[in-house]
Amino acid sequence: MDNPQPIHENSETISTQSNSNSETLSSLQSTQVSLHSEITAEGKIILPLGSCSSTQRYCFICKSPNSRTRVPDKAIAQVWREKKIFIPRNNRCCHNHLNNDLFTEDAMQLIQIMRRRTLFSEVDLIKFIGFLTPLPTVFNSLSFGIASPLTSIDYANLTGLNKDDFNDLYSFCSGNIRNSSNRSARDALGIFLMKLRLNISQATLATMFRLDSQPMVSSIFDSVMNALTEKFVPTNLGYQHKSREDFIAQDQCRFAEILLKADPESSIVVADGTYLYIQKPSDCVLQRKTYSNHKCRNLVKPMMFVTTTGRIISADGPFFANNSNNDASILKDLIEKPESELMNLF
Repeated sequence: MDNPQPIHENSETISTQSNSNSETLSSLQSTQVSLHSEITAEGKIILPLGSCSSTQRYCFICKSPNSRTRVPDKAIAQVWREKKIFIPRNNRCCHNHLNNDLFTEDAMQLIQIMRRRTLFSEVDLIKFIGFLTPLPTVFNSLSFGIASPLTSIDYANLTGLNKDDFNDLYSFCSGNIRNSSNRSARDALGIFLMKLRLNISQATLATMFRLDSQPMVSSIFDSVMNALTEKFVPTNLGYQHKSREDFIAQDQCRFAEILLKADPESSIVVADGTYLYIQKPSDCVLQRKTYSNHKCRNLVKPMMFVTTTGRIISADGPFFANNSNNDASILKDLIEKPESELMNLF
């Protein structure tokens, strides 16, 4: 018969294993502390959810003590759905951070997690559960906001520019187009570009972006055109926005030089008249001057000057569409004008 093994011989091993397991459990608990919830003596619950700072004395975004208002429920829900950050219900923020009871794009970028664990009262918890409830299926307006789900391909399909190019163009006019209660500055630029690319009616654009009326779309066009004219056009269009040497070095195709047997130091420019269709004018004289026998429509003709790589140098005009304004006569007029800057390219 085998002698029974004394317990004390394994007691040290058991103790060592017990300590090891205890240390491992303690380590796991410390690394996974964010997964646990707690109930306080007051009956409140602490959940492992990120939240911002809780304050009523100043704006929780910019810390300003002036012109504060309580954060609307719609804005609290917006931050949770888009950034998974909870805002305490009594928090205050500045009026200029809100737009139609929602945070502006700039404010959304400034909101950051300040706490990894959040104390919920009964009212807070009921409201938080409401945020988790799926919204009823409704028609959502199109948006070019930073948090928009539109992909770069979507941007290209709608505006002709991918998302990076759109952001680059927006940087030229962001300070000149203000956010309003109806649309953001990014939406304004997107509406303008969609009209240029897709030729959608203004009434349809108003419906797609949940705008109140068609005149509001016209006002958006004016704002965007003024902003682009002031900031974008001077540095990207016109004979003087780049020197002749820069055009030759950066925007001249080597294939065109070989095809035309041109001197590498000479500039090659493509000139062509194009069409902008217009409504039939009520003035009889303008009707005749803008009517094109070739297209059988009323239109005006801008004269485009483009490099061999496709960069638009200038768009002169527009000119009338009658027989006296063919491409040759328009080009001759531009060359012979004493104040013309066209010849600076040659």
